[in-house]
Amino acid sequence: MPEEPEIDVNAPPPPPVFSLEDISMTRDEGFHQGRLTGLEEAQASRDQYIAGQLEKIAHDLKGIILAEKMREKVYEQEVLALCEAIFARAFPALNQQQGMSEILAVIQRVLSTQAEQSSLAVEVPPGEMTEIRAQLEKSTDIDLAKVQIKENPELLRGSCRIFWQNGGALRDHAAIAAAIAAELAPKNT
Repeated sequence: MPEEPEIDVNAPPPPPVFSLEDISMTRDEGFHQGRLTGLEEAQASRDQYIAGQLEKIAHDLKGIILAEKMREKVYEQEVLALCEAIFARAFPALNQQQGMSEILAVIQRVLSTQAEQSSLAVEVPPGEMTEIRAQLEKSTDIDLAKVQIKENPELLRGSCRIFWQNGGALRDHAAIAAAIAAELAPKNT
């Protein structure tokens, strides 16, 4: 029987022995594990990037929305101020040009609906009575025998008052202009 060699306890251990198949399998497994780890890290990095971009977009969007609201408010105030300025300048000129025809239209409308009344009193601004009477005489559906026209110094151009037994009508261009201007004035909110 051959002698067994003596084992040296202090000797270094023998080097490990791997087959090519073991090495190849370990390398493939390491590559696969490294690839999965890399993909996971790339996905986490991408998710973090997208979250950062969404946060930046949300922040910027808030600023844009706020700026748009401010622009809308300024635009609304500018439009109202422009309308008010145009109205303030245009209405007096239009009243000077069209005031007489407006008075005549109101008087004719009221007189035609109040034909059954015994009498009507019409008050007009000073200096307009003759022209209004002449225009009303041209109308065939108004009985001027039932109409009394007189001047009222309190009335401004473009205004008139009509009274009958149980009622009356008033066209006050200054009050109409004031009401429109009040509606056009910017509201403090």
